[in-house]
Amino acid sequence: MKLILIFFFIILTSCSNSEEITFYKYNNITITRFDNGNMIKLYYGLVKGSDSISKPHIKATYYGRDGSMDAYLIIGKDGNVQIVPMGDFFEEKGFDQRLKLKEFNNNVDFVNWDTRIKNKFDNVIYISSNKNIEIKRNSENNSNVKAIYQ
Repeated sequence: MKLILIFFFIILTSCSNSEEITFYKYNNITITRFDNGNMIKLYYGLVKGSDSISKPHIKATYYGRDGSMDAYLIIGKDGNVQIVPMGDFFEEKGFDQRLKLKEFNNNVDFVNWDTRIKNKFDNVIYISSNKNIEIKRNSENNSNVKAIYQ
């Protein structure tokens, strides 16, 4: 009986780490997001899972059952994309000048920027490990970045 319980536990925990894919689109720019457990990878362009291994990307890692990932994704008119982390551990893996982390010099600068874009995200989308919060917040703030969840 113990063996059967262990077997079901292994199956359940392995299923919880299945990969989810999201595409963010704005002005012919696509960002591909892969979620796998407590790790999220963001790629510039339309990327298939098998293509993602060697491509530069931004990796976000969060820990624990109650950990989460929150950030803003800003798609510039020049086609460059910036990711503004709001906690967690973000790092650039490889080099792609079109996809960069953006850090504000201090919290006041971030708060001023965040206040300035409230209710008018336009080329900005809030991204989160909690998709329900992500959808609600972007709807409330009129984001024109289209999110396609798969």
